[in-house]
Amino acid sequence: SVLEDVPTECIAATGNGIEYAEFSCLYPQMEPFYTEFEKKYDPVPVLNWMLSHQYAPILACTLYGLFIVVGRALMKDANAWNWRRILAVWNLSLSLFSWIGMFR
Repeated sequence: SVLEDVPTECIAATGNGIEYAEFSCLYPQMEPFYTEFEKKYDPVPVLNWMLSHQYAPILACTLYGLFIVVGRALMKDANAWNWRRILAVWNLSLSLFSWIGMFR
């Protein structure tokens, strides 16, 4: 087994019973960089929800396309908005968020 050399306290299991080695346990110096949510995250409930709700992405894409068509029709005769500063702040915040995620 791949996990035979891993200390027992570092072995965890998903909701499907698949065992894995917890990274922050194997490398204790990395533990301050992980939240409890990340250490104990189990993807199985989300996977099961996605498998039982396969219509969700189709519905989301359909609504997105509908909003594009309807939005363009509604905004055809509207005056242009000046969003330059707001979009600059938005892009800066996305960039900062990405940097934080990269260094975390």
